[in-house]
Amino acid sequence: MKWLALGLGIVFNALANVLMKAAAQHGGVLGGASGMSGASPGLGQAAGGGAASPLGSGGLVGAVLSLVTNVYLLAGIVSFVLALGAYTFALTRFQLSVAYPMMTSLGLVLVALASMAVFREPFTWAKTVGTLLILAGVIFVARG
Repeated sequence: MKWLALGLGIVFNALANVLMKAAAQHGGVLGGASGMSGASPGLGQAAGGGAASPLGSGGLVGAVLSLVTNVYLLAGIVSFVLALGAYTFALTRFQLSVAYPMMTSLGLVLVALASMAVFREPFTWAKTVGTLLILAGVIFVARG
């Protein structure tokens, strides 16, 4: 049961990070790369660099509407909550010095692989070697 909880914590945490990246690309989380609701300036900025009206389409109301209707962001938040619950449960059964390195290291590996598959990010030889070293470290920590 403790391994299942830790595994779920790792998977939900990695999933949450992938969903946050997707949220930033699909709906412009707080002035992300694709903008908010079609507005090109970031949050609180008008095209001329001045502050936008809070009630304007690119202002605070537009930003809030963009956030609460972004399914990727909402799913990411839910995933973070599930990860927190599973990881907290795992911490009642594992030593912190084992659980934390496993959580962060295996999460990093999952996020790197998901980034390659979902976002077409390159997975270079350096990343491959680094990932293998991380996995070797996880094995040593888990046995320690």
